[in-house]
Parts: sequence; structure tokens; C-alpha cells
Amino acid sequence: ALESARAERSGDTVADRYKIAAAFRHLGDMYRAAGSLAEASKAWSAGLAILPSNVTETPFESNIRSQLLNRVGRQREAAVIAAKLRAIGFESN
Repeated sequence: ALESARAERSGDTVADRYKIAAAFRHLGDMYRAAGSLAEASKAWSAGLAILPSNVTETPFESNIRSQLLNRVGRQREAAVIAAKLRAIGFESN
């Protein structure tokens, strides 16, 4: 999934970065499920690092950022974003 996300180019580089970040989130989740917490943390950190800063995010994009922040232990930052998403009725799956 990660290689597919990296190879796919939509013409919207910002959206592409969120797709790659989501693939890193998924990869990290798989590592965590396999008991490899160090590798999981690396994947989540890589996903967070690829996200652009100072951009207006869609709710879906904000959710990706919030989930990655939460997974790398930055719960306060994640909680602020999650509260904004709940306020607009966005539900994460």
C-alpha cells in the first residue's frame, strides 16, 4: 500500500502527501499489531513528517494528522484537532 501511495500521482501534491501519510499510518498499525513498536513508531513519524504545514486541511486530512499525532504520543495536539472534527460532525472510523 505504501509503495502504491508513493507511486500514485494525482496532480495534487498536497493530497498525494496525505495519501502517503495514511499509508504510513496503516503500515505503523500493522507493525504495532505484529508487536514491533519501534518500527510502528518510525512509520507513524514518517507519515507525520511528510504532511505539509500551513495548509487548509479537509476534515479527512485533519483526521489523518490527528491520528498520526496520537500514535506518536502527541495527544494534546491530536485532541485539539479531534475536538474540531467532532464540532463539525466528522466521525473517524
